[in-house]
Amino acid sequence: MKPFFILYALGLRVAIAVAWMLSFFNPKIRRLVSARRGLQTRLSLFREAVPGKLWWFHVASAGEMEQAIPLMEKVRARESDSVIFVSFFSPSAEMAAANEIKRRDATGLTVPWDYADYLCWDLSGSVRRYVALLKPAYFVSLHAELWPVLFDQLEKDNVAISIGAVHVPTPRSMSWSKRTYWKSLLAPVTRIATIDSETCAYLQEAFPQKNIQMLGDPRIDRVVERASRNNEIRKATSDDSLEVLLASVEDTDWKAIKDWLAKPHETRIKLWIVPHEPREKAMAQMEQTLAAAKLLTIRLSELGGVVSTAFTANPEIDAVIVDKVGVLAELYARTELAFVGGSFETAVHNVLEPAAYSVAIVTGPQIEKSCEATEMRNQGALLQTDSKDSLAIGLDALIANERYRHDLGQRARRFLTDRQGASERYGTWLGELL
Repeated sequence: MKPFFILYALGLRVAIAVAWMLSFFNPKIRRLVSARRGLQTRLSLFREAVPGKLWWFHVASAGEMEQAIPLMEKVRARESDSVIFVSFFSPSAEMAAANEIKRRDATGLTVPWDYADYLCWDLSGSVRRYVALLKPAYFVSLHAELWPVLFDQLEKDNVAISIGAVHVPTPRSMSWSKRTYWKSLLAPVTRIATIDSETCAYLQEAFPQKNIQMLGDPRIDRVVERASRNNEIRKATSDDSLEVLLASVEDTDWKAIKDWLAKPHETRIKLWIVPHEPREKAMAQMEQTLAAAKLLTIRLSELGGVVSTAFTANPEIDAVIVDKVGVLAELYARTELAFVGGSFETAVHNVLEPAAYSVAIVTGPQIEKSCEATEMRNQGALLQTDSKDSLAIGLDALIANERYRHDLGQRARRFLTDRQGASERYGTWLGELL
């Protein structure tokens, strides 16, 4: 075994042990660990029940799941008798898969995959058994999910490895060691499709013999199509108030925005506050902050989970804390202005969904890891702020100026419509494997 794989296996085993210890205190990590028990048995039963040529898609979390779904739909349309399996690493992807099943069940539709489950830990024995059970014909990973032991095993088994929707933030500024590591991980990969031209040019330079193309982001077609299905929801407006959405708020985002919430505003605002993870401790702290600012706050669950009448039926309420998942799309459909969180943490969360609903988007400084957010900023389709003071100024300006709000939202929407069609390009790309 190569020295790299020995060191990698040791490091991963330590990480798994740490995750196991943390699982006693963190429900998300607990699920990350516990869900992998019995994995081999579940896969064996799946393949016994559903044999045949298998397409294997892999995603890390919810965002990559959104990118994978259009690709799986293209495969299903082209090869209706093929088996489609999707693996994921994190509980957020598991939840995204469950929500997609629920949404489609409600309209009598089915998801494009036959089975979904967790990826095993990237250890040689586990990976060898996992791949042997699946017997994949094709493997497609989304974004930058690079598992060296898995890729090594797939290469040994002569399974073509494709990676789609790749984006490398500022690739030419990466350190030599990071570039070398990336190159070693991508060595077994036969085909790569990128979201942006900069990543494409960099990878073509690094791997001149590989099939590397820029195809865009397949998630764009999906969010635009989903927004069109929600077009019966109208923006919530009234003569004396404006609904403002604080979406996917992390702890550091809250610290940056809470002072702005406490100050008086010329236009009365109604707040939707969506924590990135609805943890009780975080929501309780939000309630304390809002109470100190004399803002009457209630949780969505106390209103029966109904978004549409939250403020009209309760006009005295100033803020609703959303303590359930799966309602962001409806909130984007009814609001004109949103702050997208994660952007005062390490990386901004999804800006495509608010753009699909023509929402004026404000972020903090951390957007470089998102190709779309960076491009939107550069094209004036998104307002990036760099501190809590500039965030307050930006929000106040957008609240005060309806035309500014409308124009920013329309530029965000045009950014998406100008980039539609990636799903068709990926359909052709996947068809080349056949």
